[in-house]
Amino acid sequence: MKILKTIVSYISLLAVLLLYTFFLDGDSGTVMTAFFIFVPLISLILTLIARRNISAQLLCRETITEKNSELSYRVILKKRTLFPVPFIIAVTEVSPHFYDNGEDTVKVSMSVKKEVSFEKSVSSVFCGNGKIILKAVYISDYLNLFTFRVRNVSDICSVNILPEIHEINSAGTVFRAVSDVMINDENDDESENSSMFGMAAFPGYEHREYIPGDPLKRINWKLSSKKDKYMVRLDEKISSVRPSIVLDLSQCRENDSENTAAREHLIEGCLSFMNFCIEQGLECSFSYYENSQWYTEMISSLSDIEDIAVKVSVLPDISDKNHFPDEIIYGNGISVNFIQKYSPEIENAVCTAIQSGGSIFTVVSEKTPYDSENLWYMNDEFEIKEMQTEDTDYD
Repeated sequence: MKILKTIVSYISLLAVLLLYTFFLDGDSGTVMTAFFIFVPLISLILTLIARRNISAQLLCRETITEKNSELSYRVILKKRTLFPVPFIIAVTEVSPHFYDNGEDTVKVSMSVKKEVSFEKSVSSVFCGNGKIILKAVYISDYLNLFTFRVRNVSDICSVNILPEIHEINSAGTVFRAVSDVMINDENDDESENSSMFGMAAFPGYEHREYIPGDPLKRINWKLSSKKDKYMVRLDEKISSVRPSIVLDLSQCRENDSENTAAREHLIEGCLSFMNFCIEQGLECSFSYYENSQWYTEMISSLSDIEDIAVKVSVLPDISDKNHFPDEIIYGNGISVNFIQKYSPEIENAVCTAIQSGGSIFTVVSEKTPYDSENLWYMNDEFEIKEMQTEDTDYD
């Protein structure tokens, strides 16, 4: 539309000059007509030459950053010609992981300098694989009549924005439910060796902090008096059992701010629950999906969770619907699966796992109309509560 307006205006101006030449002053009209024909033509030729000699580069100061932090990036424009270059327009775009995401346009000019640059900054909002993109570079002629896109000029910077690990105090209910299943699990080998020394250095036992609802007979009063807080003794066979924490991102997307925020909420909730387990003295394994296969890593310390946070923040969007690892579906272990919302496919996988002797705890970040056993809901404050029938109604 802009080009059409420019052409119409230019033709109209030439028509006025021709009328002036024929009916008013032929000599001066001829000079002005020649000027308005040849000057734009020369400007166009120089612009097309400059267009082929322009290059651009995008540089980011950091490739890993935390949430709510400032990140600077620089766009460098270079020319390979002695002619002064008219106006250059650089268009950058940032992904929904950043505040004020979208396109940003900067217009510069290059006279005798062979390199110019400008620096911008953005604020990270959501965790994930944030992207800063040099989307396009345009060049306009000296008279600003024509604008052309510079070919083969684009660049991208990927920034790993780390998720936050929250201190949650409301996961005790689901944690206790998992612990109770581990206590009553009859599939454990009774001949297993006793575990290593626990937090209180008592052989054969491990301990965790008391959660309301725990049996009082399991409180270690001597250790509780030393730590000035109630400590609950775990049974011997619990020490050798590691529940599996599964992060299912198959329903999550990073195409806009709302979906990116929902994806972040699920990731941070899963990491925070693992952090809660480790603080309570319960080691676990963590499974995530990448490159068309499931990966499992052992989590035994808070530093392990920090390493996992770096990995999961850059996991790409998943197109297939492989919700759980096969060892969860067809095994007989205990798993806590974090997923955005419940669906018929997930319900079928859970039923298959239960039939195989497994114990599945499903934590969703969106309320669901399904009524399933061991279905839990995680709200915006990372409170994990068991789904009730009245909770499934939508507003």
